Amino acid sequence: MSRLSGSATATSGSIRVGAVSYLNTVPLVDGLTEISGISLSFDLPSRLADNLSAGHLDVALIPCVEFFQNPDYVVVSDACIACRGPVLSVKLLSRRPFEEMESLALDEGSRTSAALVRILLRQRFGISPQLRSLPLGEPYEQADADAVLIIGDRAMHPAAGFPHQWDLGAEWCEWSGLPFVFAMWVARRGIDTCVVERELSAARDRGVGRLETLAKEHADSVGLSEADCLAYLRDNLYFYLGDKELQGMRRFRDLAHEFGLAPPPEEPPWIPAACAFGDSEDTRNFNHA
Repeated sequence: MSRLSGSATATSGSIRVGAVSYLNTVPLVDGLTEISGISLSFDLPSRLADNLSAGHLDVALIPCVEFFQNPDYVVVSDACIACRGPVLSVKLLSRRPFEEMESLALDEGSRTSAALVRILLRQRFGISPQLRSLPLGEPYEQADADAVLIIGDRAMHPAAGFPHQWDLGAEWCEWSGLPFVFAMWVARRGIDTCVVERELSAARDRGVGRLETLAKEHADSVGLSEADCLAYLRDNLYFYLGDKELQGMRRFRDLAHEFGLAPPPEEPPWIPAACAFGDSEDTRNFNHA
């Protein structure tokens, strides 16, 4: 499950940064372990969100639906994990036609994907299947449900026994006409993040410039060929939080609220100080609302 491990050595005064332990994060953390003043650790998206909320982390790459839940969170970088089409690593697998689905097992690793699949099933088919949990580490083939949502590295491999399959990135983009943002760098309000903001954007830029090398380094660990690994990083993922991505986040946020998966809109500023990536009108005007 976890493909990234280890951490930078923590020192007094270091900013504690948590990143996702999947292949999709590799370009976002390129060289971060070598940066003085940053203590980097890896975990599942849902656990990162819990640790950020509990104060065990200062900055974390968390699911966007978690950002919607807490008005004390601010986004601190234009680096993100997004897609503008098929994402490959977030799949809905079903043993029955989607419109006949009665039960759905949700991967505990990401709450954003869990919210997304519920929204798409309601919008596309008018259904709300009974939800069950797919515990971390449990083989999805053993799930006692009509369908299962899986995320991360294991979702990139062929799944036998499930004749009906969705790539959630493709389904969202086709249905909404907008990109989808799965995760972004978020801090708790009041944390001085100006230095780490610059480093997060710089790490993303380094990683995007070294995708071929990163694919060679990580392909074996996820069971992909170098060509497939490179195609995933280069063609399926998008690492920049641009205007279209913000529009997609707004659309998803509004739907999540409509379906009871996010709290009522509020009006705090999204980014209090754009130290790393400019102070554009669009980022200033994007709120939790």
